[in-house]
Amino acid sequence: MNPDVIRALYDDPFVQDRYADSSYYGFVSDPRVFYLAGFDDDTPKACAMCIIKNMLDIEVHLCIPDEMRRRGYEFATGVIDWLYANSPINRISTTVISFFPQVGNFALKLGLTFEGTARGACHRDGQFYDLHNYALLRGEPYGHRT
Repeated sequence: MNPDVIRALYDDPFVQDRYADSSYYGFVSDPRVFYLAGFDDDTPKACAMCIIKNMLDIEVHLCIPDEMRRRGYEFATGVIDWLYANSPINRISTTVISFFPQVGNFALKLGLTFEGTARGACHRDGQFYDLHNYALLRGEPYGHRT
């Protein structure tokens, strides 16, 4: 994916509001990081930043701007489908800042399991917040569940 496109998606105010002061999400040039894109009419509308932790574990952060929220589950399921079909990974994980419970609910409805909390691990606006950890193992059911 084009670095300028990735930066533009992450510069969306809706997306920016969901990250910690100390975190930079946008284009990261690192061999352990790659991006998957969601397109609508040949235009990139969302992306997933994938961080390879090791050969069997990958951390995923979704960038879903406000205009794509209604298709968020579809995009997230497509990312999971692609990762399991094209890699040997066994585990997909993500972290969610505690003051966005709706993002944690999104992870749960998608099929990820809550694994625990890293207390005070996130800094934002002069305060420390918890990070909630979620993961999905290969073979576990996933997709939009109500």
